[in-house]
Amino acid sequence: MSRRITLVILVIAVSILGTTCGPEPEQTPQIIEQGNFQGKPFITELPVPNCDSDKELQTAQRIDQKYTHEVEIDRAPNSKADTQKLAQAVREHYQVESLVEVASYTVNANVPPGSIFTYQVEWTEVWREGDIEIGEIDDDPEATYKFLESLTGGVVGVKTATCP
Repeated sequence: MSRRITLVILVIAVSILGTTCGPEPEQTPQIIEQGNFQGKPFITELPVPNCDSDKELQTAQRIDQKYTHEVEIDRAPNSKADTQKLAQAVREHYQVESLVEVASYTVNANVPPGSIFTYQVEWTEVWREGDIEIGEIDDDPEATYKFLESLTGGVVGVKTATCP
């Protein structure tokens, strides 16, 4: 009889301790968007020559620029969260299918005969930022993030030259 009682007590203790001890299940980071901002612009050039014609060249020229979906994580001092997992959670939130993408801009060029117009295209980074919470949402996030979402382009100048 006492052996049976010992066994029952042991089963109850294991079931109670089994639910309160051991590693906690991993919680999914929650991305809380706070806003967006523009990064530092940079310029690329698109030369459009019209050296072999006696008529004005009117054309739409596409210019492409590669960029990488960067994620910057700033963990709170007391956070033990894995930075790589947090960055992956941000990419999943923004449904990033490829780390490297291509932004495109179309320049409507009008180049007189005997000329080369070099269009200056300014690219501007579009960043998203916010908080990352793990578990309960409170006023003390485990980390903040910045995510390079895209590039936007626009013509900011034209250099003109005569064909050689």
